[in-house]
Amino acid sequence: MIEYRNISDMFDMKHRRGVGVKSNQRQVRVTVTEEKTGKKSLSFCIGLELMQQLRWVCHDRVTIDFDCANSSMAIRRVTVDYKGVAWALGARSTGKGMTSQYIGKTVRSGFRITATPIMLKAFGMDDCTEYIPEKCETGNYGLRFTLRKKWTVSN
Repeated sequence: MIEYRNISDMFDMKHRRGVGVKSNQRQVRVTVTEEKTGKKSLSFCIGLELMQQLRWVCHDRVTIDFDCANSSMAIRRVTVDYKGVAWALGARSTGKGMTSQYIGKTVRSGFRITATPIMLKAFGMDDCTEYIPEKCETGNYGLRFTLRKKWTVSN
């Protein structure tokens, strides 16, 4: 049995925001970007075909869950009344202020979270800037894929 733990149970999630980068239509892409202030962010971009398989639309709210034992993670959709940390999926490749025309439509989407060094290590992204999982699973739980490296952070 896979046992996932929510990201907000594992990390301080005071800083969060919603933007991303380009991705192939059938993939999820995780990238590390550095902001002007020097803070690093993890960007997640979900391709159009995955969005269609999951029946997700732009502006759906998602959260991240980890399965530490199997070094995998899941991005799952949550309802509006969800009390934990969640991000709204934003449309990719839109100009400033253009996202509103895509709300409720199935388009390539993503989100970005400000990441601490320990979060980058947990995601296996402490020594690279881009990761595209070879295999992504979709299902009732959402979008699942393995982390880039074996889980090494403990609490």
